[in-house]
Amino acid sequence: MIDIYCINLDERGDRWDHMQCVAEDAGFALTRIRAFGTTDVARMRASGEAADVVAHGPLSLQQTGCALSHFACWQALLASDEQAAVVLEDDVMVAEGFAAFLENARWPEDADLIRIEAAEQFATLGNVQEFGAADGRRIGRLLSGQSGCGGYILTRKAAKKLVENHRKFDMPVDLYLCHPTLRWFKDLTIYQVDPAPVRKGCLMRDHAEAGWAQSSIAPDFFNYVPRDDGVADQHPEDTRRPYSIRELGRQVRAVVRWLRRRRKVEVRFG
Repeated sequence: MIDIYCINLDERGDRWDHMQCVAEDAGFALTRIRAFGTTDVARMRASGEAADVVAHGPLSLQQTGCALSHFACWQALLASDEQAAVVLEDDVMVAEGFAAFLENARWPEDADLIRIEAAEQFATLGNVQEFGAADGRRIGRLLSGQSGCGGYILTRKAAKKLVENHRKFDMPVDLYLCHPTLRWFKDLTIYQVDPAPVRKGCLMRDHAEAGWAQSSIAPDFFNYVPRDDGVADQHPEDTRRPYSIRELGRQVRAVVRWLRRRRKVEVRFG
């Protein structure tokens, strides 16, 4: 099976215990990647060491530590003989059948990075198709920006590209990986799996209060949080007249996406 890296801070043994239980229940093994905390980053900045790894510019200590932690995963892949690896953060849940999903999926040959995390924004996907085992999942080329890096599959090509461009980091890594204005987003082929088998615990009703699931991300970071019944919370705009100018514009854009073989979807967990 493909290697699975899990980022974990030394002082967050509770999260590592959680991920060990998740892995054991799902039937896969984890390789722990030591995360960089704020103390590590402060020390590295003081010594100038951090500048050799990632440009910390406007990033906070915590954001720089997160970038360094993912950077360590990319380096670990390049140091191995493997062609790809899974990267997980330590505050996620995985869907039933996750190990079989990784074992049986037939990834597109041109894929460089594959998001396997449920999106908290609608995603525009191109050339959506079924793949892998008969589990109802589909995969499409990601054409819009997405935030979050709780779970993704990275190829050697993408890891090399990320490491080469580490000095250009001027935004949090969970935005950088899939930001449509960046050159690297256009140079590489990024896919999104739907339904996605990984989701942050803090966004799940059954786990939101658990200690391991507490997130340091500001609550307004996400556009919305879908309800557990699978239906997104209604946006206030949805109460307006059905044939308003804005609604007509949405319908026109939907037709254009259909003609261009694109689809706007709410990527769910499952």
